[in-house]
Amino acid sequence: MRSRKKVDALLYLVLILIVFVVGLETAEHRTRKETVEQRAKKEKKASLIKKFLRRHKKTEGAVKLVDGLTDNEGNVEIFHLGQWGNVCDDEWDDREANVVCRQLGFEKAIKTTHSSHFGKAKKKFWMDNLYCSGEEVSLDKCRFDGWGSSDCSDSEAAGVVCFRSEVMEMTKTPVKNKTRKFKKIEEIYKGKMQVRVSGGRNSNEGRVEVRVGNESWGLICGDGWSILEASVVCRQLGLGHAGGAIQTDFFGGDKRSMVM
Repeated sequence: MRSRKKVDALLYLVLILIVFVVGLETAEHRTRKETVEQRAKKEKKASLIKKFLRRHKKTEGAVKLVDGLTDNEGNVEIFHLGQWGNVCDDEWDDREANVVCRQLGFEKAIKTTHSSHFGKAKKKFWMDNLYCSGEEVSLDKCRFDGWGSSDCSDSEAAGVVCFRSEVMEMTKTPVKNKTRKFKKIEEIYKGKMQVRVSGGRNSNEGRVEVRVGNESWGLICGDGWSILEASVVCRQLGLGHAGGAIQTDFFGGDKRSMVM
């Protein structure tokens, strides 16, 4: 009887040891699993933070042009605290526009735009009442009211058209027929000369085309073209004074012949 009790006690002790070992292994496995998961979460979080910091460091103060037809025109947006935002057109002029164009790798600005010329602002305004000397290396080095301090509406986005040298080189397209004679002034005067602008985004900009009588539309050579001639064209079209004169094929040279 005493011997049986010893055996039962021994078995009970063994059972307790087995339960203890199994419980210990389970706890160790759970701890190891939690540790792996925690480590993975920490590594993922650290990776995201590093990625954000690299992105933030790389683009803080960067600018871009949006909603234009080409990459050298559009409303101006600036990057701050991980988000793109618009620039208000209050106090916006050639000096600020030139800073933006140079920051983007262009030589200079050829036109500043106001009143959301390229479409209404789609983001919050980061900058308002900008003042640049024109020599700053980036727009965020200029004076302004402070990040996000603006009372502008979505119809007050500032924009710019930058000078793109590879496109805006002076064109001297040779006339195929070198012996072609241009019409004399008196011939143009006697005929009814029509004028129009083509190739622009709207009816008040583009390359100048002329037609005398029932002949085909032709182009005007850019040599000697200035704000004076441009203003004559604008007044003839009922558009008032010209805002600028371009001597290049900025609006496309088309395939028409030079007639003037």
